[in-house]
Amino acid sequence: MMVDNIKHIVDNAIACALANGADHARVTYSKSTQMSFSVIGKDPDRLNMSDESSMYIQLFADSRYGAFSTNQLEGREVEDFIKDSVKMTRLLAEDKDRCLPDTNLYFKDDGNCPDLCQYDSSFDNIPVSEKKKAALDTALEIAGKDSRLVYVSAEYDDSDYYAYMADSNGFRGESRQTLYSISCECSVKGDGDARPESWSYESDMFFDKLRKDGIGVDALKRALGKIGARKINSGKYTAVIESRVASRMVSPLVSALNGAALQQHNSFLDGKLGVKVFPEHMSLVDRPFEKSTPGARLFDGEGVATRNMDIIKNGVVNEYYITPYFSRKLKMPVTADGPSVLEFDMAGLDAAIGKDSYEEMMRAAGSGIFVTGFNGGNCNQSTGDFSFGVEGFYFEDGNILCPIKEMNLSGNMISLWNSLLFIGSDFRKQNSWHIPSLAFSGASFSGV
Repeated sequence: MMVDNIKHIVDNAIACALANGADHARVTYSKSTQMSFSVIGKDPDRLNMSDESSMYIQLFADSRYGAFSTNQLEGREVEDFIKDSVKMTRLLAEDKDRCLPDTNLYFKDDGNCPDLCQYDSSFDNIPVSEKKKAALDTALEIAGKDSRLVYVSAEYDDSDYYAYMADSNGFRGESRQTLYSISCECSVKGDGDARPESWSYESDMFFDKLRKDGIGVDALKRALGKIGARKINSGKYTAVIESRVASRMVSPLVSALNGAALQQHNSFLDGKLGVKVFPEHMSLVDRPFEKSTPGARLFDGEGVATRNMDIIKNGVVNEYYITPYFSRKLKMPVTADGPSVLEFDMAGLDAAIGKDSYEEMMRAAGSGIFVTGFNGGNCNQSTGDFSFGVEGFYFEDGNILCPIKEMNLSGNMISLWNSLLFIGSDFRKQNSWHIPSLAFSGASFSGV
């Protein structure tokens, strides 16, 4: 569907909502084209292709708020849908803090906006045969190559996503992103009935930059490395967290910085704005204009213009994620509805803290536990106490000695981050959060 027609549909939906009694309305039209191709062993398994379009309608009527979605995009059906949605919104509980943002906060396209380089114009011209080959070649890297291999599957996925958002206060904004990925999963024969398994993946917003080799080999190497896993003695160890799973340690911080958690007094960072909570060498920043990165954006889900944010600066909690709604509830300034591109600010970081990779961290730490995966667990958002099941390896003198199993990493988020020992530079740029490998001293592990 042509972009001009999409904009016409959205404008008509807003006009229909206002004509039927809504005070204000926000409408988001999204359209996606997706394809996936999977392989099991050496054989093609399935090919899925889809085109989806939908409209998300947010209504504000009589100090009440309702959100609705439909795939009826034009004609009498959508008009009736909107009319009924306005009626249902009026039946909801009153909440005077629900309204559109101040127009001064909106992103405004002045013609000089940065190109975030998130769209691959070759998307429609890539042969399906080439996409199939990417998945099949990944599986064939290891299928039949090792007698211990029990199962292998590989998958290629891509998507072309377009969104146009507008509201009755005059906001207009659109975005378009492409994304490609290749993944591999495998399991191997372990000790007895054990069947260790692992995975690997690569992704990129541009097909010609997508790494297409070594993925299967990496998955098999990781699975084989788990053979002979055992529990080790409980105690305090240096924890080195691999970059591909290190975001698990950052997620509780983001949740605690969220306005909803603060308003409900369900955050271990409540009341910490301007307070030095973390170590001096910890600075977590949000950079929404990072090019060719999935999380980059010019505006958030309410049309509020994004900006660079120093969330935690030299250990001080500098900013929260506050939407217009929670801004009114908390009497705090609006920032954004959540993170865009999170990363650690490495500028001026002491060489003793900054490391290139987890291997360098292990050598510097000497001994400890190298965490390569998490298996369940949770974090209490109110207190910051956490307990996560982990998998990985025990190492001494910087060298891996054995894989571990059935162990938990537990403690308190604030205490753990204050034991931050090393920060790596090995983050994956293809992810929306640029979280590198991290190391913490004296982390509590429970096992035998």
